[in-house]
Amino acid sequence: MRARLILILLIFCIVRGNAQEVFSFTFRETPVEEVLEKIEQQTGYIFSYSPSILHQLSSNKISIKQANLEQVLNFLFKSSNISWEKLGRYIILKQGKRFFIVYGRIYDKESRERLIGASVYDSRLHVGAATNNYGFYTLIVPEGEVCLNYSYVGYQSASCQFYLKSDTVLHVELQPMLNLDEIVVVQPYIPGWVKNSQPGQVEFPIFTATMIPKLLGESDLLKAVQLFPGVRVGMEGIAGIQVRGGNRDENQFLIDDIPLYNANHLLGFFSVFNSDAVKNVNFYKSSFPARYGGHLSSIMDVRLKEGNLQEYHGSFSIGLLSSNFNIEGPIERNRSSFHITARRTYIDLIGAPIYAAINNTSDSKEKIGYNFSDINIKLTRLFSKQNTISFIFFYGNDHLKYKKNEKDSYFMNPDRVRDDMRSAWGNWGIGLRWDKMISPNLYMNTVFSYNQYRASMNKRYRHETSLGDTVQLKKIHFKSGQKEWRMKSDFTYALNHWNRLYFGGHYIYHVYVPEKRITLNKVKDMEQIFEKQVNYKEYAHDVALYVEDEIAIKEKWTIHPGLRGTLFHVGNTNYFSLEPRFSMQYNWNTRWAAKASYTLMSQYIHQLGSSMLNMPTDLWVPVSDEVKPMKSHQCVLGIYYHPRAQWHFSMEGFYKTQANLVDDYHGMDITPEYLDWKENVHFGNGRSFGLEWMLQKKGGNTSGWINYTLSHAYRWFSDGSINQGHHFPAKYDSRHILNLVLLHKFSDFFDISATWTFNNGFYTTQPLERYDSPVALPGEKGDGQTDVIFHIEKRNNVKTPDYHRLDLGFNFHRRRRHGTSTWSINLYNAYCRWNTVGLSPDFDTKYRGREERQYFSNDWLFPIIPSFSYTFTF
Repeated sequence: MRARLILILLIFCIVRGNAQEVFSFTFRETPVEEVLEKIEQQTGYIFSYSPSILHQLSSNKISIKQANLEQVLNFLFKSSNISWEKLGRYIILKQGKRFFIVYGRIYDKESRERLIGASVYDSRLHVGAATNNYGFYTLIVPEGEVCLNYSYVGYQSASCQFYLKSDTVLHVELQPMLNLDEIVVVQPYIPGWVKNSQPGQVEFPIFTATMIPKLLGESDLLKAVQLFPGVRVGMEGIAGIQVRGGNRDENQFLIDDIPLYNANHLLGFFSVFNSDAVKNVNFYKSSFPARYGGHLSSIMDVRLKEGNLQEYHGSFSIGLLSSNFNIEGPIERNRSSFHITARRTYIDLIGAPIYAAINNTSDSKEKIGYNFSDINIKLTRLFSKQNTISFIFFYGNDHLKYKKNEKDSYFMNPDRVRDDMRSAWGNWGIGLRWDKMISPNLYMNTVFSYNQYRASMNKRYRHETSLGDTVQLKKIHFKSGQKEWRMKSDFTYALNHWNRLYFGGHYIYHVYVPEKRITLNKVKDMEQIFEKQVNYKEYAHDVALYVEDEIAIKEKWTIHPGLRGTLFHVGNTNYFSLEPRFSMQYNWNTRWAAKASYTLMSQYIHQLGSSMLNMPTDLWVPVSDEVKPMKSHQCVLGIYYHPRAQWHFSMEGFYKTQANLVDDYHGMDITPEYLDWKENVHFGNGRSFGLEWMLQKKGGNTSGWINYTLSHAYRWFSDGSINQGHHFPAKYDSRHILNLVLLHKFSDFFDISATWTFNNGFYTTQPLERYDSPVALPGEKGDGQTDVIFHIEKRNNVKTPDYHRLDLGFNFHRRRRHGTSTWSINLYNAYCRWNTVGLSPDFDTKYRGREERQYFSNDWLFPIIPSFSYTFTF
């Protein structure tokens, strides 16, 4: 009985206590202190706090209806740094740390150009950030003493120490280190993870591309990229790239957010990027940020120089193949600037007198002329500290002419053959970009652009008698290309000191012209004239939205979750894809870090044509009902070590799968036909995996890197259309790739550079057997004659010999009254290695009597090539 009475009293007390906790409050324009007094009167709770913490809320008045105690307190302190906690009958009010935003831009002190990727690091709190593509940074730190260090490669570091008590604008100017011998630099150690917490990203200063040895005196960004791990060069001297087992068309090239569909000159031997016009390059081979999409293997994001806001500068260069010129300066000092570069080759001008001399001694008149040119223009206007507008224009074009006038001098009245061919290809684009600081923690960039790639070829063949009668007339008029209109917006929002949000999207309208062709073939004495006209166009709409979060968990973890959604509409077909992106980093300490990532990418366009050279007639075609988008999944795991400020070591392992790969295998057809191309391609899958490591030294008189790639890439076509469905190696699958780069400055007047590269060659498809086949049945005309039939059993069944090459560069500088002159001497393939660009099969019938032995003769392209160039900078 007593136990039952105690239980009833206990239940009654609990219920009564709970009942006492249920309160309802209504306040209307009530001061904060009066709200606290009324809560104490109605609830019996006592508030414990320091009166000073309510000063920030002294002017606030509260309006809330039908709210319980917890809702009132949360509403009361939601916009402050005050937290509350119940302890018995007391409610304790605590003042937490207040966080403020330090934001601004980092400039080059001399030119006032904004610096991309400069580091900002608080050495006391161990937090940092990097400037975006427009030189803007945001750092959220708590109230108190801060010690900010600013640094950028090739510039003196700077530091700033102050007491932070409110949002602060801090623009910083860094001094270029033009003469290292005269400048004493004390550079603080800034962890590498401040700038980049995602694996597979390579950022290198543009002067790296200008200092390495040059082919025929031409600086080339793509050739510099080929010297990084995971990147494979296609053929000897080619500027194209294959990245981690991908194909050539799986790489995206951007100039200030405007895409390029042809990044090469001279069939791929040089790139369209003029080093004098480029300010910064970011190269991604995995862990692609969610703002990028549309290609499977790599993204090369190139940013052009904006121009000097203070004074006029420029340079001109003369080399064996080309000359280029650039100039920059203010339109209105500190408000607007321009930067213009132009380049042209003069191969056609050099070749003209040579062909003229040859033609004077021959009955056949032949002439070949080739040149390429490119122009880059960027105009920038600073309307205010928050608003900047830039105008971008680029143009790159190749021209090839061939003319032959031949007659057969064996006859008294010989026939005459006239062969004429003209071809042009290239791209141009125009864009208007607006970047705006909406608030200290919200930044916007919007681009409106138009770009076009086009290729054309006109060929005329005429065979006529000595009397002028036409024996045969053949004309081909070919055009191909694509156009696109694009609008793209990107936003960066700093939520707090540990969370940064990126979001945005784009809309693109595509017009594809895979083939426009007119063919005429007229033969004498034929009643009919063959004439064919083809004009295809494809229209597509491309919409993408993305969001990505950068979350820093104390000093140890950084996480990048992201999602990209794409909708591609072509014809009557819609393709929708969700592409998750995820990367994370763990920092053991300030020197060791580990990173991992997963990326899903989709690609909606394909390139048909040669896999070896960038031909002007390569066709870009979109997906369709039958042709599905290509997909790739890539996982990366890496470790990173920074033993000292100038030394960096990284090791990454990757695994990538690809689906819906297109293989047309038309070799090097000069005029591939778009007609019925969907019936002539095959769809398969790919897989690649490997391990890469790189040791790099930045800064100082001696710099450079060494890297090694161990990888494997193969393809298979499950329907048996290629290689009977069996696995076969990708054309540029190379088990071992080794690159060494050395840059050394002896003085302000002399420096040298050397690169050595090695790989295992490439795969090619060759006949390993042959047999004789009769051309006629027994008793028929031609009986006893045979044709040789070559048998090819497997795709990519022969591997070329190992490839290796040493390049050397020597630069001599001299200061002049109005600038600096530089003589550059370069040796390409310094020890004259005969590297294979192709194999020619043959059979030795004298081997062991009548037994045949097959062998291959190597086709090579470049021996040792010396070159020089002269540059004057003012």
